[in-house]
Amino acid sequence: MVWIARHTMAAMFAATRILPVLVTSLASIAAAQTTAPHRPTTPLPRLSGGNPLVHELRVMSFNVWVGGANVNGGLQKIVDAIVAADADVVGIQESSATAVWVAQELGWYSYMPSTGSVAVVSRFPITETFPLTLNGAGTGVRLQLNANPPQDVIFWSCHLTADPYGPYQACFDGATTQVIIDTQNVTQLPEIQDVLFAMAPQLVQKDQVPLIIVGDFNTPSHLDWIPGTAAQHCGYVVPYPVTLAMQTVGLLDAYRTLFPDPAADPANTWSTIFPFNDDVNQPEPQDRIDQVHFAGSGVEPLDAAVFVVGNPADWPNHASNAWPSDHAGVVVDFAVRPTDGAPLPLPSLTLDGSTFAVGEEIGATFARGPGNARDWIGIYPITEAPGLFSSTAWYYTNNTQNAGAGSGPNQGTVTFGAGSAPTWPLPPGQYNAYFLCCDGYAVSAGPVAFEVL
Repeated sequence: MVWIARHTMAAMFAATRILPVLVTSLASIAAAQTTAPHRPTTPLPRLSGGNPLVHELRVMSFNVWVGGANVNGGLQKIVDAIVAADADVVGIQESSATAVWVAQELGWYSYMPSTGSVAVVSRFPITETFPLTLNGAGTGVRLQLNANPPQDVIFWSCHLTADPYGPYQACFDGATTQVIIDTQNVTQLPEIQDVLFAMAPQLVQKDQVPLIIVGDFNTPSHLDWIPGTAAQHCGYVVPYPVTLAMQTVGLLDAYRTLFPDPAADPANTWSTIFPFNDDVNQPEPQDRIDQVHFAGSGVEPLDAAVFVVGNPADWPNHASNAWPSDHAGVVVDFAVRPTDGAPLPLPSLTLDGSTFAVGEEIGATFARGPGNARDWIGIYPITEAPGLFSSTAWYYTNNTQNAGAGSGPNQGTVTFGAGSAPTWPLPPGQYNAYFLCCDGYAVSAGPVAFEVL
């Protein structure tokens, strides 16, 4: 769900953008397959833990519509959709604190800042994280695909401001092209510029460690609103500033790299469930606002598809949809070659036992941490995940509940005991311990399971 000020619908459905459902899928995705328009005839081998090289990486951009809250069983349906897509790394938007739970269900790694709507879940270890950018519009991670030979990828997830929205300005308001550009220049453009500023050192090193950036950019692409498609865009040709800015710094649109004709292959992602805009009594503009971009000689797109599960029913009959979003997802297969980026050592967390008596102290040893003063160790019941629930007991890595100034230890031992409120002693039951970053819910290491008897 995205918010547009003009709309008067109930808040949970405000600003929904509507288009006839477009469902395409990669041929290897059996659970959601409807067509297989773009799969290579001889695909590279899928990822395998036994392979010395990663031959193929499947990435997904997935706006989960307020954490799946708008369909029945939405949390589980997010997990099911990722499994159906056979994705390896997912950039999530509108996460609503669900990413850690989703990753735990998948047995994956995750990074979810404590604020904002963006997150990353990955089957590969996350060795470095990058802070939120302007307005919480973007965050990134470094993924270790292989340690030897080193194969790392920088991966960003973005969610830009929704208002003003270019297709509404064109099709509903009749704004001039210059007005559309000028308003994006002071809203979405500063957000993506701040992301690109944060990425600048990584862009310089893109041929050593490739970059992939995905997201709900809440803007069409300048590659799509061209003279040949003006009839589908209310007669407009618009060089949208956000996607032009990404292209200017060397980021390439993966879908348009593979399928450059937007008239033949529009690949619209907005929206899967709203076929009409009641506020203006017109069909909703169709557009491709969920995108995947990349840079670097070590990564090459092989195939791409717009992705949904099943055949989503329109609002207001959407609650039982198997697909938990009002956006379609985007899935792209990349070939990834060994890079020159040195592998980073992974953070670790161990406990001094696997079973403890009620009231017995619990030692948690961490190593190779980020070294922030507000890194912390949290204990949760095994059925609860950081971000969705509060911790049962916790300490900063300085073994207190008062963070010091400046940096913190990147290794050491925290001993849980009488001071590790809110709950001590831990009642009998099964628990997980997590090593978490910087007062948030980015999991540096864990979960480590244990039991209190």
